[in-house]
Amino acid sequence: MRAARLAAVARKEMLHVIRDPRSLAMGIAIPLLLMVLFGYALSTDVRDLPLAVWDRSRTPQSRGLVDALTRSGAFRAAGSLAGYGEVEDAMAARRAAAALVIPRGFADSLLSGRPAAVQLLADGSDAFSARLAMSYASSIVSGWRWPGARASHEPPLEVSVRAWYNPTLESRNGIVPGLAAVILMVIAALLTSLSVAREWETGTMEQLVSTPVEKTELVLGKLAPYVAVGALDVVLIAGMAVFLLGVPLRGSLPFLALSSFFFVTGSMSLGLLISIATRRQLLASQLAIVTTFLPAFLLSGFVFDIASMPPVVQAVTHLVPARYFVTIQRTVFLKGGGFSVLWPDMLLMAGYCLLALAAARGRLRLSLGRGGS
Repeated sequence: MRAARLAAVARKEMLHVIRDPRSLAMGIAIPLLLMVLFGYALSTDVRDLPLAVWDRSRTPQSRGLVDALTRSGAFRAAGSLAGYGEVEDAMAARRAAAALVIPRGFADSLLSGRPAAVQLLADGSDAFSARLAMSYASSIVSGWRWPGARASHEPPLEVSVRAWYNPTLESRNGIVPGLAAVILMVIAALLTSLSVAREWETGTMEQLVSTPVEKTELVLGKLAPYVAVGALDVVLIAGMAVFLLGVPLRGSLPFLALSSFFFVTGSMSLGLLISIATRRQLLASQLAIVTTFLPAFLLSGFVFDIASMPPVVQAVTHLVPARYFVTIQRTVFLKGGGFSVLWPDMLLMAGYCLLALAAARGRLRLSLGRGGS
């Protein structure tokens, strides 16, 4: 392998990228747009959930409970109701996502020291929001103290709860690092999936084959410009996460940069492998999206907890590189971890990169014949 020939292939590919505004837009503008859209749009926090109230008690105690729920920020008042029929109508018309039913003897039970029960009804058509609403309401109600409560009614044990690494429990802090991994994998593979397929369609691959360029030089030369674009994406995405979306970055920047290099290079090698195997730009781009976006989004732990998946699916997630990079991103950003904690994931990233490179080179060798090295 000669550096001059590799540089010539890389220069040729870089000129094509620069002269093709679509490639630059795909490589730089789309990742930034996706970070802005998904960074602000994706959230698991409950804010201003419309709460309707059927207060059959109509006492200071019942009004105090309603005030506690609406002051929390998780709920907002959506009107008073006068029966289960109105509750059903409000939820069917989507005027309320939850309803609180307070019985007539609510205040009497509290003042006499007996357990007092209330009912929370949630719209189960949105199961995720319903679970969060019930969890938030249960937490607020369990810590609420009604007007006129006596000291004897105070609980004998006080529990102090604190969330480490994300004390404000902002869902964005956990979503954005994982989102960066998904975006990088999809864009990286999509960029290079068109590279060799374009050469086949335009007929220039035969010209490249007739030159002294070796298979390894061709693969690395094709990858080099896109790796540079990917490195720029990593910097821009990390900068947006910290300075625009407010995600803390507590870990080692060199470790994050090295792991990102392995991940991006491996994903681009996967895209190059798809491009070599398909020889058609449309098919290559479609296959790149299917093989990167769906596994990275569904099986990396970005959205769904891997531990809650069936055992067979959990086993499959070990084959998804984004699973390890999501872990690296979240640990470096939020926990401040580095090589001492994440070295197994780093080694897997390096192995993924080398394996994808070797597969791309091997497939190119089969496609062009076994002549040369």
